[in-house]
Amino acid sequence: MGDRQSGHPEDGAGPVPAHLVVPRRPESGHRHVAAYALTLCEWHYGADWYWNPARWRTDDGVVPWAVFLVAVDALMGHLALERWQQSVAALIGQAGGDVAQRELEKMHDLAFPGD
Repeated sequence: MGDRQSGHPEDGAGPVPAHLVVPRRPESGHRHVAAYALTLCEWHYGADWYWNPARWRTDDGVVPWAVFLVAVDALMGHLALERWQQSVAALIGQAGGDVAQRELEKMHDLAFPGD
């Protein structure tokens, strides 16, 4: 990942730790957390998110390490919210008419305050 921006001071995050980017032998049975997180970020933020020289202005054109770490943290929150929303939807579907209606009204008020 980009660790230095052309024409900009270092971001203080330093280079990507080598053990996260060096491929492991398949027989080890281990996967790189960084590689898994990168594919999640590409899936969520789009294929051009990782390598985008015009956006990142790093020497190698890829996302800066510090930005990657923040994006992974944000992504975990996005995925947790998505799971919560699916759970609420399932529970509303199981609830009785009055309970379901109240919950839907609460969600509408959260989504559209002052409406």
